[in-house]
Order: sequence, then structure tokens, then C-alpha cells
Amino acid sequence: MKVRLHNNDSKAAEATDNTIKMLPGGGKLKRNEKNEIIFDDEGLATVECNDPGFLTFALKNQGYVLEVI
Repeated sequence: MKVRLHNNDSKAAEATDNTIKMLPGGGKLKRNEKNEIIFDDEGLATVECNDPGFLTFALKNQGYVLEVI
């Protein structure tokens, strides 16, 4: 799933990634070969996860991200 973070600065994105990893059934933000979080041309990050239903709910309702696409 694609998400719009509150801030795409590397430290803020890392903090969001760490939060996502700790959620039950968590996931992680997709990274490149340099281990940097990847953003597309629209500034969206990709969340890789096994349980998108719960994670979508948590990300939206707990305010971890601005938007889930």
C-alpha cells in the first residue's frame, strides 16, 4: 500500500518506519539498495506488510501517516 507521511525528511521517515515495524502484524517502508526509504514521484512511500487490513486501520486512525492510498 502507498502512504503519505507527515514528513519525508529521512529522520522523520525512519521514525515512522520504526513505529510501523512495532505494530501487531507490522510491516515496513520499502527501501532501496542503499537502505534508504523510497518515495515515488508524488512523495508517497510503500508499506510492505502481511496484514494490510489492520495496518491500514492503525495508520489512518492513529495518525501515523497523513493518508493511505
